[in-house]
Amino acid sequence: MSGVAERFAGLTPGRALVVGAAGTDATVLAERGWTVTVVDPAQDSLDRAREHAGATSRFTWVCADPATWLTAQRFDLVTSTSVTPRPDRWLCALAALVAPRGSLVVGADAGEGELAALLGPGDWTVETAPPDGPGAHGPAVLHARRRGAVLH
Repeated sequence: MSGVAERFAGLTPGRALVVGAAGTDATVLAERGWTVTVVDPAQDSLDRAREHAGATSRFTWVCADPATWLTAQRFDLVTSTSVTPRPDRWLCALAALVAPRGSLVVGADAGEGELAALLGPGDWTVETAPPDGPGAHGPAVLHARRRGAVLH
């Protein structure tokens, strides 16, 4: 199983938001039964990702700045492996889109404690996974799960 697939292996398929069209997260999630919304500020990145994904109804493609994109929809999984210069603003914007008991999976230079502090004490459980692959370098992957009841 690839590192990308391992990140999502224990999650029940539902609605996913993938921030950034350049990676393989969206395709892996769709193959595992997720309904995927991909948000990226670059239309050419979305076009390439759409072409790679092929024709399927599992995707919605949105050209927008993910940090300011507004939607009433909440997602069972929000994922972004991009590291940004303003993680506080970025993480708060992404966390607001996670449904109760949903997951936020991000690449970050921050540790578990720092991420938990940004997200709100007591609201999330946070775990760290090393970068993918043997000898890999780069930011860790942080998986935060929102606590709370599921709203129907």
